[in-house]
Amino acid sequence: MKSIYFLLEDIVAELEKDFASVKFDKEKSTSAMPNVWIGHVPPKRSMPAGADVKPVAGDPPFVLVRFLDDEFTDTRDKGQILESKVGIICCVYSKDSQEEIKLGYKDILNMIDRVYLTLLKKRFWGGNIWWREGSIKRTSGLQKELGSIYEAGLHDHPIYGAAVVTMFKSAAVVDPVNQ
Repeated sequence: MKSIYFLLEDIVAELEKDFASVKFDKEKSTSAMPNVWIGHVPPKRSMPAGADVKPVAGDPPFVLVRFLDDEFTDTRDKGQILESKVGIICCVYSKDSQEEIKLGYKDILNMIDRVYLTLLKKRFWGGNIWWREGSIKRTSGLQKELGSIYEAGLHDHPIYGAAVVTMFKSAAVVDPVNQ
């Protein structure tokens, strides 16, 4: 059984390739490609922080790939399978005005469409150890999940969030005698 981290690294690598030529609004510049991270978002530039804040901060646009949960199944007829749920959180900033508020919403939908297409383009992931199986769920309006971004930034313009959640499976060959 390979670590879920290999799967997450492979997803990030594919997303980075697929977002390489795509730019979204940024708060202090015209536009930028989204950063893609595993696990968590670095502190935002607009948040009070010490000298440990690196030049790459957690300001939108970004894509965050996270392990959510998993379940190990051991059956006689199907063997041992590990099913792991992965969530991909997307966030964009929009410079749109009150008259043109649809642009940010359009950007976040475009971003989750690109994530969706990335997940569909390959069957096997993480060095052919994992495969994606089942549904891909997309949801928008993540004020609860992105609450700290909404509250801490004191933004003049809206930040849009959405998530994509899917299941990956791996053969979980566990040999307790030899471990």
